[in-house]
Amino acid sequence: MYAFASAESGLSDRAWAVFDARQRIDDAATALDVATGALRSLSADTAWRSEGIAALHRRIVDMAGRTADEAARLRGRVGP
Repeated sequence: MYAFASAESGLSDRAWAVFDARQRIDDAATALDVATGALRSLSADTAWRSEGIAALHRRIVDMAGRTADEAARLRGRVGP
Protein backbone atom coordinates (compact mmCIF):
# COMPACT_ATOMS: atom_id res chain seq x y z
CA MET A 1 0.00 0.00 0.00
CA TYR A 2 1.17 3.53 -0.60
CA ALA A 3 2.63 5.28 2.44
CA PHE A 4 0.58 8.43 1.87
CA ALA A 5 -2.67 6.42 1.85
CA SER A 6 -1.96 5.06 5.30
CA ALA A 7 -1.07 8.49 6.70
CA GLU A 8 -4.04 10.28 5.16
CA SER A 9 -6.63 7.72 6.21
CA GLY A 10 -5.55 7.43 9.81
CA LEU A 11 -5.25 3.65 9.58
CA SER A 12 -2.23 2.01 11.09
CA ASP A 13 0.37 0.21 9.00
CA ARG A 14 -0.89 -3.04 10.52
CA ALA A 15 -4.45 -2.33 9.42
CA TRP A 16 -3.24 -1.59 5.90
CA ALA A 17 -1.19 -4.79 5.92
CA VAL A 18 -4.27 -6.80 6.93
CA PHE A 19 -6.35 -5.08 4.26
CA ASP A 20 -3.66 -5.74 1.64
CA ALA A 21 -3.29 -9.39 2.68
CA ARG A 22 -7.05 -9.93 2.47
CA GLN A 23 -7.13 -8.35 -0.98
CA ARG A 24 -4.27 -10.55 -2.18
CA ILE A 25 -5.96 -13.68 -0.82
CA ASP A 26 -9.20 -12.66 -2.52
CA ASP A 27 -7.27 -12.11 -5.77
CA ALA A 28 -5.72 -15.57 -5.42
CA ALA A 29 -9.10 -17.16 -4.77
CA THR A 30 -10.51 -15.39 -7.83
CA ALA A 31 -7.64 -16.72 -9.93
CA LEU A 32 -8.41 -20.21 -8.63
CA ASP A 33 -12.07 -19.73 -9.55
CA VAL A 34 -11.03 -18.78 -13.09
CA ALA A 35 -8.73 -21.80 -13.29
CA THR A 36 -11.53 -24.04 -12.01
CA GLY A 37 -13.85 -22.81 -14.74
CA ALA A 38 -11.23 -23.32 -17.41
CA LEU A 39 -10.42 -26.81 -16.14
CA ARG A 40 -14.09 -27.80 -16.02
CA SER A 41 -14.56 -26.56 -19.57
CA LEU A 42 -11.46 -28.46 -20.65
CA SER A 43 -12.68 -31.60 -18.89
CA ALA A 44 -15.91 -31.44 -20.90
CA ASP A 45 -13.92 -30.98 -24.10
CA THR A 46 -11.70 -34.00 -23.36
CA ALA A 47 -14.44 -36.49 -22.49
CA TRP A 48 -13.43 -38.79 -25.32
CA ARG A 49 -13.21 -42.56 -25.37
CA SER A 50 -9.45 -43.00 -25.87
CA GLU A 51 -7.73 -44.46 -22.78
CA GLY A 52 -4.97 -41.84 -22.90
CA ILE A 53 -7.48 -39.03 -23.25
CA ALA A 54 -9.66 -40.63 -20.58
CA ALA A 55 -6.70 -40.58 -18.17
CA LEU A 56 -6.06 -36.93 -19.03
CA HIS A 57 -9.76 -36.20 -18.54
CA ARG A 58 -9.74 -37.79 -15.06
CA ARG A 59 -6.68 -35.76 -14.09
CA ILE A 60 -8.24 -32.51 -15.31
CA VAL A 61 -11.47 -33.25 -13.41
CA ASP A 62 -9.38 -33.93 -10.28
CA MET A 63 -7.44 -30.68 -10.71
CA ALA A 64 -10.68 -28.72 -11.23
CA GLY A 65 -12.08 -30.10 -7.98
CA ARG A 66 -8.91 -29.37 -6.06
CA THR A 67 -8.68 -25.78 -7.33
CA ALA A 68 -12.34 -25.21 -6.37
CA ASP A 69 -11.65 -26.68 -2.90
CA GLU A 70 -8.59 -24.46 -2.47
CA ALA A 71 -10.54 -21.34 -3.48
CA ALA A 72 -13.24 -22.23 -0.94
CA ARG A 73 -10.61 -22.85 1.73
CA LEU A 74 -8.97 -19.49 1.06
CA ARG A 75 -12.29 -17.68 1.15
CA GLY A 76 -13.16 -19.43 4.43
CA ARG A 77 -9.91 -18.28 6.04
CA VAL A 78 -10.47 -14.65 5.12
CA GLY A 79 -14.10 -14.35 6.14
CA PRO A 80 -16.32 -11.38 5.45
